Amino acid sequence: MEFIDRSDGVGEYSAPPKSTAEVRDDALLARCAEPFLELASSLRDGDVATELAPLDHSPEALARQMKAAAYFLDTSMVGICATDDGSAIVLLIEHPRLPEKDNPARAWIEGAEHSHVALRGSEVANTLAGYLRWLGYPAKAHFADASDVDLAELAVDSGLAEVRRGQLTNPFVGAAFGLAAVTTGAPLMADRPLDAKRHRIFDRVLGYWFGRGGAVSGLEKLKHSLRPTHLSRYPMERIRRVKEPTTLIREDEVPRVPSRAGFFSRAAHGDLGDKAKREVPRFAGKHPFAEAMEVLMEAQLPLQDGATAPRNAPGLTEPEANARAVKSLCYALGADLFGICEAKPYAWYSHDPEGKEIEPDHCYAIVMLFDQGYATMEGSSGDDWISGAQSYRAYMRGGQIGSVAAAMLRDLGHDARCHSAYKGQVLQIPLVLLAGLGELSRIGELVLNPFVGPRFKSAVITTDLPLQP
Repeated sequence: MEFIDRSDGVGEYSAPPKSTAEVRDDALLARCAEPFLELASSLRDGDVATELAPLDHSPEALARQMKAAAYFLDTSMVGICATDDGSAIVLLIEHPRLPEKDNPARAWIEGAEHSHVALRGSEVANTLAGYLRWLGYPAKAHFADASDVDLAELAVDSGLAEVRRGQLTNPFVGAAFGLAAVTTGAPLMADRPLDAKRHRIFDRVLGYWFGRGGAVSGLEKLKHSLRPTHLSRYPMERIRRVKEPTTLIREDEVPRVPSRAGFFSRAAHGDLGDKAKREVPRFAGKHPFAEAMEVLMEAQLPLQDGATAPRNAPGLTEPEANARAVKSLCYALGADLFGICEAKPYAWYSHDPEGKEIEPDHCYAIVMLFDQGYATMEGSSGDDWISGAQSYRAYMRGGQIGSVAAAMLRDLGHDARCHSAYKGQVLQIPLVLLAGLGELSRIGELVLNPFVGPRFKSAVITTDLPLQP
């Protein structure tokens, strides 16, 4: 976008643009997203730190930091414009790819692309707003129906879009996107609006297709658009498969352990000494960016489980087709890698944190992996605490995507439950291994993936929906 011609004036905007996208509020994704969006609406604003954080508060530095944070959270494009009370950070989120027409998941998502945008937009906007408040600036998130501002007008003013023939469009993604924003009192350097006189057809030239300036190239996007949606971002289908893991597992000899045996739980109870017990509540929250994510992570825990529809939806009797649909759903919602396996009894905790016995009640596990980000990992100094934000982004997204997908399966009449890093009834390492997503390594209790190595976090959905592992 930095190579697009800009105007020195104000963006041309007179009335809210029309939308040509089909919107189905009765679509499965739209129905199941409602509780999550209601929760997100309650987190739009909050208390502000009493003092400014000790960092560079120049408009240029703050703008760079906010844009980098938004891209780290997987926003498609970011722009900034001035407002009467300060600044607005405008987020553009592309619509997800729809599954193929013969894929059952297509009917679950089609017409509800706006709900996908609202889920991602609310997550990013609430996180950025919370981060700004921790830095000492008032900030409020805006998305979908929970907005106090005209998102389309902000998109025009920030140079992310323009109104052409009554429709809001972007030079690279057309009209297939949605918006969210953060309004703040922070002084941010604004972007200029697009030059309305420039013909956008000239923007999609060789520079776009070959990734000018280090941007994701048009060729890369084209390559991904040609992959079947039930395959992940990485070509795991090329890896040789075997019936049993290389690691020997004598299933009848593996004891079930209580969740109290987990090392975070042990540290919190003082098993690892006073220092570990003291540091547990703040080990990742030392970074205000991670702390901003923790609010949503904890708030969405009650939505990991719920009531199941009394009747099974028709057409979900074939395990292979169901597996393909579930994988396409994970891809559309934002998981990077995914696999399916049997939920073996030894992969379930024996007791929950309160000491209540856990009885395995689901046959299958849907395992999702979330890349923590190569660029951020390589750019870290090792002592900048950014690893906390990397982990929390994956935990936050895994909890949301897993909970939404589980709610959709329950709506279809099949019991399902999300198991996140903060709350779960299963040990995730055995399930990651059994789902064919990696091999046990020699660097600790960890599975190594062929493409992202140890640079991931996982989330699991257990269900009684018939699936092909």
